Parts: sequence; C-alpha cells; structure tokens
Amino acid sequence: EIKLEDGCVKYSILGKWGICGADGQGILSCSYTEITTYHGCYLGIKNSIVSQTTIKTSNIIPVTGRRSGETQKSIIFNVGGKDFLVSKTNAKNTWKDEIPSSVDLIIANVCKSKPKWRGYEPKISIIAKPFSVKKVNTRNFHNGEVSEIVNGQISWVQNGNVIVKLNDGTTVFVHRTNFKDMKVGKEYKNKNITIKKIGVDDIHKKDKWEIISIG
Repeated sequence: EIKLEDGCVKYSILGKWGICGADGQGILSCSYTEITTYHGCYLGIKNSIVSQTTIKTSNIIPVTGRRSGETQKSIIFNVGGKDFLVSKTNAKNTWKDEIPSSVDLIIANVCKSKPKWRGYEPKISIIAKPFSVKKVNTRNFHNGEVSEIVNGQISWVQNGNVIVKLNDGTTVFVHRTNFKDMKVGKEYKNKNITIKKIGVDDIHKKDKWEIISIG
C-alpha cells in the first residue's frame, strides 16, 4: 500500500494496482500494471496502453522506471510495460554522468502522433521527468507578541520587502508597506534594525511592524 497525500491509498492485488478513497471506497479497480497522475487526473497503464481517466485528484504519484535503452535525444525507462522518455539534457542535469538503473518519475507531457494510415490508433509517447521532493524551507520564523520590540539585522531585501535575522537566530518578514515612505533597496542589507510588532493584517495574513530605527 502507498498512502497518498489526500488520504487515498494506492494498493496492489496480484501485481495489479488500484486506488481507493480515504473512506475505503474503490476509485480505480486493481487492473493496472501502474497508476500515476497527469494534469490533475489519474492515469493508468494496462497492457502497455496508457489511459487517462476523468477522475480528478490533487495527488502527484511518482512511478518507478527501469532503464531499458536510449534514443538520440532521450533515455528510455520502462514503467509498467510502457516506455517513459526522459530527455538527455534533463537526465544530465539531474544525474550528471551516472544515470541510475531505477528512478522515480512523473509525467511531464503526453504526446500523440498522427497515424500514418486511416484506421490506425495514434502513437502515444510519454515524456517524463525525474521526481524530486521539494526541500522544506527550514527558516525559523519568529512568533512575537503584539507590542514586542526586537532587534536584528536585515539579511535579505527584495522589492522593498526585507527579512530580518533577529539576535536569537529566528527571522521576521517585514512587508514593504511597513516602511511607509521609505525606499528600502539592496543598500539596506546587513544594516541593524529595531522593529515593534503592532498587530496582524488578517486579510493578507502578515504581521504589521513599526520601524523604530535602522542603521
């Protein structure tokens, strides 16, 4: 079983994959050699044929591909009996010169070629890309009380917004609206600053600060 982010479960019976909801009700029957997602819907592979369902999902489901060959422009990975193509440029940027034999992939694009003869089905090519978990921002933000006065140093400036690194190692984001008529540019980086929390902007979900001193 693989538990998905929304509480659904991807599960396997006798080597075939299916999806059930968080309530245990079936969403996709166990009839696919692999199941992934594309453009917000589940996509299944059965008998080397790709079929995109109309069942909506917020999940992103990576699949394991085993390296099976290459073309002039792509590395080929086999996923449930279907070729997934990763561009050599993408592969080199991700894995440098050591391309693994087994990788986690997600679909970047599904391409249909026009059949050469009437009555033939279009050929479907799966363009994939390496799956990677986004790094969580580990910045330790300061949760201060209203009227609290804190001291620190401006560590980041962009478009008039700043991040202040406080003396205790935590950080504070100060929106440019807090600086009123001041034009805060890159020259303010590394300057000492004293600020006072005066409230919370519930609409924009940000703290409101009074600038006591900079310099």
